[in-house]
Amino acid sequence: WEYLALGWSLGIGTLVGMGLALGMQVLSILPIRSIQKLDRAVDSQLRTVLGPMTVPELLVLSLSAGIGEEILFRGLIQGWWMSLVDQPTFWNVLPGMLASAICFGFAPPLSKTYIALATLAGLLFSVLFWATGDLLACVLAHASYDAIICVYWKWSERKRRLNCADLMYNALLPA
Repeated sequence: WEYLALGWSLGIGTLVGMGLALGMQVLSILPIRSIQKLDRAVDSQLRTVLGPMTVPELLVLSLSAGIGEEILFRGLIQGWWMSLVDQPTFWNVLPGMLASAICFGFAPPLSKTYIALATLAGLLFSVLFWATGDLLACVLAHASYDAIICVYWKWSERKRRLNCADLMYNALLPA
């Protein structure tokens, strides 16, 4: 690999992942009932599945998910479609991008809102793959998004537990 190409993949992938994570965080604080409901459901599942994990374990999990899912959805599904077209213009590749994004959205069908948001994220990764032809950029975008969301959740969960402990401690103090 050329170092310049590797640096490009790292840079664009990380920036896309960070932008997506920031966008999702902003979306989660908006007063939209379906988003708030999804946020509570995801928080409950994260607490059960990821709660016992350490930050390094969350980072390895994020990288593993990024690798596996991007190989499947962008590399296999979208890559297959792209191999069928003579010229990979946006409009020629769009059906393959939509197919991989929709499959990505339905992978863990938690709710209609989740499917819609995951499909949009999948479409972002699909456009990134089409625009760059670089699966590594997609892996890094996906993995950095997952890592940011998981580590932020872990930090928020720890902060929430500490705040609860402070409240309980202060409630026990005499007035």
